[in-house]
Amino acid sequence: MLVKALRRRGIPTLPFVDDFLLVLGPSVHRGWQVLSLVDSLLLRLGLSRHPTKGSWFPTQSLTHLGVHVDTVRGLFTVPASKLASLRHRAALVLQYARSHRRWVSKRSLASFVGLAVSLSLPLPSVRLWTRALYDVMAQRQGWSCDVRLTHAAFRDLDRFTHLSASLPELAGTPLWPSNPDQTMATDASRLGWGATLGPHLLARGSWRPHQQLEHITTLELRAVLYGVEAFLPHLRNSTVDLWVDNTAVMHSLNTWRSRSRHMMPVLQRIHKLCVTNHITLFGRVRYVETSRNVVADALSRVLDRSDWALDPELVDRLMALWGLPDVDVFASANNAVVPTFFSAFHDPLSAGVNGLAQPWHPFRRLWLNPPWDLLPRVLSKLAAERCAATVIAPYWPSAPWWPAITTLACEWHLLPAHQHPFTPASGFPGLRSPTWRVAAFNVVPPRC
Repeated sequence: MLVKALRRRGIPTLPFVDDFLLVLGPSVHRGWQVLSLVDSLLLRLGLSRHPTKGSWFPTQSLTHLGVHVDTVRGLFTVPASKLASLRHRAALVLQYARSHRRWVSKRSLASFVGLAVSLSLPLPSVRLWTRALYDVMAQRQGWSCDVRLTHAAFRDLDRFTHLSASLPELAGTPLWPSNPDQTMATDASRLGWGATLGPHLLARGSWRPHQQLEHITTLELRAVLYGVEAFLPHLRNSTVDLWVDNTAVMHSLNTWRSRSRHMMPVLQRIHKLCVTNHITLFGRVRYVETSRNVVADALSRVLDRSDWALDPELVDRLMALWGLPDVDVFASANNAVVPTFFSAFHDPLSAGVNGLAQPWHPFRRLWLNPPWDLLPRVLSKLAAERCAATVIAPYWPSAPWWPAITTLACEWHLLPAHQHPFTPASGFPGLRSPTWRVAAFNVVPPRC
């Protein structure tokens, strides 16, 4: 009745059993008015407040249910005493486990987990760090038994012993939701992943062969990870609204937890990215129907028919002959021949987007295996920037660009006819290797 009466008067109230937190108002004067109203309501209900319990003076900073509430900074934070208790309790469990071959009392472990989870409001990370502990407690039924810590549980307990107020995770969580700075959407299919940031920035990639075997929900979560990585320079120090069309992924990201042992490592990587780069994503993930997630969905279903990987033996032979390139100008994470590469779309691992738009002259040697319809533009840029390069192109002496490439090249070799020089980099069946002959050209400025 007290809570209803206060809320009817427009006074926000947070009740929990016999603990109450009142949001009093924008000023000290208003705070005293509300406190007077509470006293009169209690009197009418035949109740009275204890004179020494609770905080009966308007304040902007207090501890409620073990969580510090700071309305000046607008944050929920972990009190120093709770943080010290959490470290101490974790150290006691670890100490016992070390002397008993990782066996601990299930009841004592549950007691620690309860303390940790009680701080999930100001410290959402505890949901990630207690997943392995819940798995351990599920090993045996009943409470009067011992359970054995796994290596993951041991590692997570050790993490609690090293918590300090200076860690980014302990900066606190906002009291009030803020307006988003960015809007991102992601999606995944069996072919690959796609992501958009605002209306103009696009990212995509194809799955590696081993990733194609993963559950689609794990792939949807990977799409979020790769989207955040691809757009990281644009996302730092911002609040992001994320749209996904998978409710399991939405729940995992909004709670930082998952029962899937395959999803948890991906979730932990996303969390680390967000914390270290000050990206607010927690609690801001929304579900959107696939029919409305059009662009990200389309990007995830692109079958890149130019995503060919040159036979590794031929790559090694050409590198030994003409030198190791510094950058693969037209590549993806699946077919790049060196770690530094430019991709067609934003990619977590690429050094830039659109190889033709990037400067080539800072690099000692380029690896150029472009979509062959781009060869005239590639050769024009190569001549203008006077770069050394290994160029892969079809053997097509009647092509308009053939005189240009043979003029630029010091030497060239026709690749063996009995081999299939290209294979689909993503490993998808149905893409047939080109049947025409292929040549490799060595371009070294100035002309030899």
